[in-house]
Amino acid sequence: MGAVLPQARYKQIVYIDDDEVQGLAAKGILEHLGHSATTFSDSAEAKDAILATPDAWDVVITELWMSGPSGIDIAKVIVGLRSSLRFAVVAGGYLEAPDGDRTSVNSFRVFAKPTTAQEFKALIRYICE
Repeated sequence: MGAVLPQARYKQIVYIDDDEVQGLAAKGILEHLGHSATTFSDSAEAKDAILATPDAWDVVITELWMSGPSGIDIAKVIVGLRSSLRFAVVAGGYLEAPDGDRTSVNSFRVFAKPTTAQEFKALIRYICE
C-alpha cells in the first residue's frame, strides 16, 4: 500500500483553453496527479464561473491566447479576487500581449504550456509556493 500524501498537496484546479482536446488532456493529467480539475473551453464562461465562486478553486491555469477574454484578461480579474487564489498564464507559442499592450504581458509571467505530468507538477508547485 502506498503512502498517503497530505491533502494540502491536492488542489481544486480550473484549466482554461479554447482547444477542447488540450483541455481534456490537461484534465486527465491533473487528475492523474491527484488534483480535481474543471476545464473550460469558453473563456467568458470560465471567467464568470471564477467570479461567481472564487473560493471553490485553489489554482487557475489559463491559456494566453483564446477567443473571448484572453488569459491576461482572466489574470487581471483573479488578482483582485483573493490573495490565496493562485494562477498561471500559459502559452504554447507566441507570447505577445493579446491586446497589443506589452505592459500587461510583462505584469504577468507567462509560462510555457505544460504537456506532461512532470511539467504540470512543476508549474503547480512553482505557483503555489
